[in-house]
Amino acid sequence: MKKFIPVILVLLLTITTTACSSSFGAGEAKKGKSNSFDLGKPATATFETRNGDEKENVTITVDEVKRGEEAFDFLKSKMSGMWTVAEQEEPYEYAIAKITFTLNSYENADNSKTKKAQTFYPTSSAGERYPGLLLGTMWYNDTDFPRLTDHEFAVGDTFTGYEVLIIDKNESKPMLTYRNFLQDNSDGFWFNLYN
Repeated sequence: MKKFIPVILVLLLTITTTACSSSFGAGEAKKGKSNSFDLGKPATATFETRNGDEKENVTITVDEVKRGEEAFDFLKSKMSGMWTVAEQEEPYEYAIAKITFTLNSYENADNSKTKKAQTFYPTSSAGERYPGLLLGTMWYNDTDFPRLTDHEFAVGDTFTGYEVLIIDKNESKPMLTYRNFLQDNSDGFWFNLYN
């Protein structure tokens, strides 16, 4: 009987491994800062609130990024004539991320059929968040320069929009996060804002 024990253990291990690999979330992109995505590379995964009352599966691609003088000039050209854009104080500068977002599926306790994308946060290469942008303007109402996080998504919708960010001009490898909450940066999507 002892000769059959190793065979049984190997069989049980194989069955368990197979079951785990086909469980919920299999085939989804890995989350966390150590699994960052380059420009133009789509990332797909499911995000769920802690209390489980909302679950979304999304695909996000950061298509391109403008920063510094290029971003400042672009922003000024898109502003309505009644608004002015002030340059950022040292050591910060503007960055503009063009992002394509698809809502693949969505479940929530209120049975709502639409939702907005969660806030994107710019960070340093070390994962430290930059200050939020205080831009009391209507720049995102321009039809060819829509703000991504103002768009109302229904399941199946794909939309390309923009987010205006503040980053350190001395940072060569800034990043952008989506649904990152843990201090160890092991959750959420992380996108590289550089080539």
